[in-house]
Amino acid sequence: MSDRRLKLGFLLPILFWMVAPDGVLAQFQNKPLAVGNLVNVYSEIGGEREGWFSGNSLRWPRILQQDNLRVGVMWIGARNVEHMSGETLDYMVAHVGPRVGGAGELFPTEFTTVSRFEPPEVIVQLPTGDRVESIDYFPDNDEVDPNLPADRMIYTKVGTAMGIDYERRVYAYDQSYNDNYHIQEYVLTNTGDQDGDGEQDVEQTLEGVYLHFQKRYTITDWQYQPGGSDGWGANVMNDIVGDGMEDYDVDFRAQYTWLGNAQNSDAAAFDEAGYPKLGLVDNDGWRAVPEAPGDTTGRLTAPQFLGTVTLHADASADDEADDPAQPSTTGHIDSDHPILSGNDAFDSPRSEQDYNQAIAAGHMFPHHADLVDGDGDFITYNGTPQLGKAGGYSTMFSYGPYTLEPGEDVRIVIAEGVDGLDPFEAELIGSAFKELAGHRRDQMPPSLATTPNITYRGETLSKNGWLQSGRDSLFQTFERALEAYAASNVMTQYGIPDAPMPPSAFRVIPGQDEVHMEWELYPDADPISGFELYRSRTYYWGPVENGFQYECIAGCPGTPALGPEARSFEDALPGRGIEQFYYIQTVAANTTDADSPATPGGVRLKSNRYWTQTWDGAAAARGPGETTAGFVIVPNPLNVSATGDIRWPDREDKVGFLDVPAECTIRIYTERGDLVKTIEHTTGTGDEHWNLTTDSQQVIVSGVYIVAVDNHENGEREIKKFVIIR
Repeated sequence: MSDRRLKLGFLLPILFWMVAPDGVLAQFQNKPLAVGNLVNVYSEIGGEREGWFSGNSLRWPRILQQDNLRVGVMWIGARNVEHMSGETLDYMVAHVGPRVGGAGELFPTEFTTVSRFEPPEVIVQLPTGDRVESIDYFPDNDEVDPNLPADRMIYTKVGTAMGIDYERRVYAYDQSYNDNYHIQEYVLTNTGDQDGDGEQDVEQTLEGVYLHFQKRYTITDWQYQPGGSDGWGANVMNDIVGDGMEDYDVDFRAQYTWLGNAQNSDAAAFDEAGYPKLGLVDNDGWRAVPEAPGDTTGRLTAPQFLGTVTLHADASADDEADDPAQPSTTGHIDSDHPILSGNDAFDSPRSEQDYNQAIAAGHMFPHHADLVDGDGDFITYNGTPQLGKAGGYSTMFSYGPYTLEPGEDVRIVIAEGVDGLDPFEAELIGSAFKELAGHRRDQMPPSLATTPNITYRGETLSKNGWLQSGRDSLFQTFERALEAYAASNVMTQYGIPDAPMPPSAFRVIPGQDEVHMEWELYPDADPISGFELYRSRTYYWGPVENGFQYECIAGCPGTPALGPEARSFEDALPGRGIEQFYYIQTVAANTTDADSPATPGGVRLKSNRYWTQTWDGAAAARGPGETTAGFVIVPNPLNVSATGDIRWPDREDKVGFLDVPAECTIRIYTERGDLVKTIEHTTGTGDEHWNLTTDSQQVIVSGVYIVAVDNHENGEREIKKFVIIR
């Protein structure tokens, strides 16, 4: 199993445990929604509290495993609630998050994942010869519905102690122009069921009903967490459009967030916005940070903009028309505010604070971002996003108040998405900025980040100006979500042009001096024009210096053709013993119409790369050695800290035993004769590799080691020495 698989193995559905008021352990489950470039984790209780998962939420870009959400608060509040105990509560708020789990206040009853088709099978043969299912998120698919209005949906149904049943349907598209947002539909129904048993406990009209959200966004890098507390969203900027508080150049209602200038200890000398990965270390004046190999180019590590846009909110239980006055509360809240801890739905005075200070607070103005940057251009930052609060600020918004008679419901639909500079653009802009600097980081004036000095796409902007252009990308995402929703006839039919279905199976099998790939199609797949096949050498995320872009090796101009009848390909140039990563895409037979909703016209859509992305490396090998004595050890000596050109490029802690017999046992000893590792080589090739760990998974130290190779075919043994330097 690769290092990546070890790191991501916990992404199986996770069970959360907490103590309910009566001391009984309550169990809640979560599931990832992952079909395209955006991945989010959703819980069966309807909101996501602090600590339920570390990362893995609102992940974009997916290939970089870049997480952007720490807490997703969901509260439902009401006035004058008659409880089944006989007590009438002036205020009652059922909570999930940020620091309460909802046990005893909310009762999940249904939690399912539905897909439009069965997820593809992706198989990779590892250097050990084992064939594994190579995925980053386990599909956990409960049902297939060909008529689903999107490619995948997570459905959640939850009862509350105030007698409101709450349903959430979250839809995700795999089409590449719409795979970076999720549409979330909420329906609140007055059922009178206050204990989740499906029976009506009280019959009452509920007044002042609100659906309330708080989002603690956190924008950090996949390899490097800048600014320390940024892992908790301390330095995010929160802004609002469409709340009626000032004029905007958009016609939608949205909250959005990005990472501002941290204003940390060296911010006086350097503008942190976008967090350039300036790299290098120690004595040359750049910050010493953990690096991916070669990742010191200056790329912007945090160029994301993210947030929510309102697609629809019922005017009332009797009027299903969209209410342009919703959400009725918008603003920001100190992420460590006293009302965000110790919440209790059955404590009416305490619920009154939650209700009035957050849920029904109305529109806040100035917005958080305006308080940080009085100029409002968000290019030159005048203050710190923390505004004196160590934990920074979360965005919050509410829909209501509604009156619900018994059996009545209201419906609210939002889209949550992420966009901004893509990895290639972040690399291009960031590396240009680093080149402009040309000297020590602690001597770079902040004005360098705000002076128009980087030309791209025929336009010259500052580093911060290019960063801020990500807002336009997010707003385009919001517009596409609105178009997709409008075209879907209230989510009863698929609203955008379908991308072609991916291959139903993709298998990557290394051989001698080549990697063999084969694939199959679904029986009911639409006609396609062909396939495109992509490869990255050494790292699943792709080369840093090229913005993590994979290379097209077949099906593109200048590469071998892969027509619609193709079902296999031999990659003959992968490099011996070096891990390769692949994905394949089907290409639509026709181009999109000019008036396609949420999709450019005249483009040939492709299946989403993440259906068939391999996350485990496949390494080609050579044939077995002709003699037992002919095997070699590469490199020897191995200096783990040496430059990459004299080590294996995919791993610093790797030694290769090349030209070994087809079937043999390799034993590695210390110089004094202690056995540290036994490897059974049974692949029939001449290549075997070792990651410098013992049979008990201990990392070996520097020293001289002895390797003995026993040939199973003729019983011959050969012994050689090699050196490890750390």
